[in-house]
Amino acid sequence: MARTGQAEENAVETLAKRVYERMRAKGEGFGEAATALGVAPERVPGLRRHLSELGLLDPAAEIAVDALAALRRLTDEGDGQLAALAELMAARQRVTGALLRSFVDVASPGRAEIPAEAYGHDPRDRERLRAAVGELARGVRGEVLEMQPPAAWDPAVLESARSHDAAQLAAGARVRVLFVQSSLLDPHVREHLRLRAELGVEVRLTPVVATRMLVFDRRVAVLEGAGDDVRAVIVRGEHVAVPLAALHDHLWTGASSVTDVPRGAQDAQLSEQRRAVLRMLAEGAKDDTIARALGVSTRTVTRVVGELVATLEAGSRFQAGVRAARLGWLD
Repeated sequence: MARTGQAEENAVETLAKRVYERMRAKGEGFGEAATALGVAPERVPGLRRHLSELGLLDPAAEIAVDALAALRRLTDEGDGQLAALAELMAARQRVTGALLRSFVDVASPGRAEIPAEAYGHDPRDRERLRAAVGELARGVRGEVLEMQPPAAWDPAVLESARSHDAAQLAAGARVRVLFVQSSLLDPHVREHLRLRAELGVEVRLTPVVATRMLVFDRRVAVLEGAGDDVRAVIVRGEHVAVPLAALHDHLWTGASSVTDVPRGAQDAQLSEQRRAVLRMLAEGAKDDTIARALGVSTRTVTRVVGELVATLEAGSRFQAGVRAARLGWLD
């Protein structure tokens, strides 16, 4: 089920790129380009929505929007999201404390239900937490949402996560995982994500992940604790799980696939010439146009473009420009 959904998303994105590239190359409107490419009528609304959401289509005039302008607008919006996430990270300890005060009262032995449980750092609590998360994983039926900030990963923990994945996917659940982009600098994490994707897990990456989190069926959330006393908190109830799932949904829409974040990208150094080439690639410029603008030979531009496409592990020139913008290389 998860693989089918991901395959459909990939098909929509591929077809949308073809329509957009034709609109830019031929000066056609959306309808003309879709018809010329033989797009099935039932796919047209989805493609129109996809391009509009990316800011690449003017929904009123149905004409292509300059890619670089759209990417800059998305980057500006992303800056606002990052600021909000930074605030969320700073507030994490306050939020966790509020959850504990609101939902946990271990001094009330007569209480019939405890909607949240806190787990400490001692070995016995770690074992209890592992068992509780395992039970939640086995009981999921609809979806699992996961967020993972940077960490020093234990291989045994990564293997355990894949074991949970297999059981959840076999039960028909959709598993969506958000990792921070910098995690890909660790070859073990990169391999771990590749293996999870092979199982059918949907994996995306985002520049900032504020806290570690699991949400099961939008009813139970496992949150990273704060301070020396609390390792994790399990909160039961839609009143907390649904807003946390909404946060995951929000980040998911702007996150990148693993293939959009090349190995070691964060350490890459770009010359001003290469940065200029990438900007013009994002606008759909040809080699001879770029060469004239930079005052160099077309052969030099062709070589630089080839190197950039390889570095960014892109499938096309346009995709190289898009990936560079997502990574912040055009700032």
